[in-house]
Amino acid sequence: SAVGLGVVPLPLPDPAAASLVKHIHQLSPAQATGFAVDEWFSNVLGMPVTVKGGSSQANAPNTMLCVSHQSLLRTEEVTGVQMPMPRFRANVEVADFPAFSEIGWARVMAGEVALEPRGMCARCPAVDVDSATGQRTECQSILAALATARPGGDGRGPPKMGVLLRGTGPGLLRVGEQVIAQAAQGSPAG
Repeated sequence: SAVGLGVVPLPLPDPAAASLVKHIHQLSPAQATGFAVDEWFSNVLGMPVTVKGGSSQANAPNTMLCVSHQSLLRTEEVTGVQMPMPRFRANVEVADFPAFSEIGWARVMAGEVALEPRGMCARCPAVDVDSATGQRTECQSILAALATARPGGDGRGPPKMGVLLRGTGPGLLRVGEQVIAQAAQGSPAG
């Protein structure tokens, strides 16, 4: 446990409700944006865009985005559209949880870090842009496929993929750390 903080008990409801951190992308400080950046994104996405700086997810400040490989694979199966992990720009990637179990997470321990889910991540047209090349997907739209399949959503609003997590105290998260999720009452954690 961290100095000065008590241990948060997270009983493992099912052995299948554990995974390992597969990859971590650093959160980086925001850089000033301006007309050139806005224009670039507007051209790539084909719609007017204003980029606002910030070091957290746009729809939930001070959070990390966690995306499950199993959820992406299941969405690929249902839609027939490839869902490359880099398109979702997750800070944390996990494997080995059953598909969409993150929808019902109540609490998460990742190594020594206690996290609380803050909701599913609403996706935008950025998933259709290859972050390595800056090129927009010409054929099968990932966003359109998510909208059709509606994983992680209730059928209203934008399509969702990934869970936003907020740390409840200090800690260090490393690649390879065990991730344990506890489900909310009535929801399967995995």
